[in-house]
Amino acid sequence: MAAAPGLALASRPAGRCAIIKDRARLEAFLIRNRCKPIDYRAWDCARYAAAWLADSGHPVSLPHWSNKFGALRVIRRNGYRLADLMADYAGSPTNPARAPWGAIVALPSPPLDALGIADGSSAIFLAPDGGYTRRPLRACSHAWVI
Repeated sequence: MAAAPGLALASRPAGRCAIIKDRARLEAFLIRNRCKPIDYRAWDCARYAAAWLADSGHPVSLPHWSNKFGALRVIRRNGYRLADLMADYAGSPTNPARAPWGAIVALPSPPLDALGIADGSSAIFLAPDGGYTRRPLRACSHAWVI
């Protein structure tokens, strides 16, 4: 399966079938969702991470908000940072610099953390234009293995 245009996935060591299946699943997920522009009512980094968790067999029910400030209000009302909210759903915490394929990662970007998906030595985040952008895992503050 080809990677989404402009988004080559990092290579993984060969030899384990689960890695190949995870890579193909991640590629398919990225292709299905590559043209969605950011819309805080329907598609933002929290919903991107939640969709990946659901695709991985871990459905998530997020609170509703209609804009960035609404998201911030929901999170602050519950005493959360976005990373903490996802920790309730995403699984075991791990070192972000060593996050395995498919882990949910958080990139500090005040006032809200941005959530992405680990891919080798980098993480894939939503770009404002509806595509994706990469950041190195070492720039991330949190990571959770799902």
